[in-house]
Amino acid sequence: ELIETPDGKTMLIDTGESSESNKLDSVLKEQGITKIDVLIGTHPHTDHIGGMRHIVEEYNVGEIYMPDASANTKTFEKLLDAIEAADIPLYEAKSGVNIALGEYVECCFLGPAADYADLNDASAVAMLKYGDTSFLFTGDAEEEAEADIVEAAKAHNIDLKTDVYKA
Repeated sequence: ELIETPDGKTMLIDTGESSESNKLDSVLKEQGITKIDVLIGTHPHTDHIGGMRHIVEEYNVGEIYMPDASANTKTFEKLLDAIEAADIPLYEAKSGVNIALGEYVECCFLGPAADYADLNDASAVAMLKYGDTSFLFTGDAEEEAEADIVEAAKAHNIDLKTDVYKA
């Protein structure tokens, strides 16, 4: 998902498989995107982070958020190497962390809210609000993580009622 805020900030959530990098590149170029202020990898499965290395290497990326979950894959290892080589700040995506996206948009992570053995449950889950409209991006979070996200939302006094739910 590509989010552009009214004051020109950009956020990209996941990138698909590396084989789809050309398609992603085309869409970003059609939209006139040259900088990604916030890049989020919801979890380290290749269908979510496969194209992130390309974004890191080819675009001006401000900061990256990923959960504290790892995969023993070349895709994940090469992504971490590219982030380090580009000297991009890498922050942990977890419940309670807020993202600065300008004056008009609020964004916070609701998950992961615990440690999980299943990488899908370890997905970064973000709630974005723009005025009266809200969006919930859940990566591949499954039933166990969903229950924890509900509790995390209550703990942070966040209403999970949302206009757009991306599952």
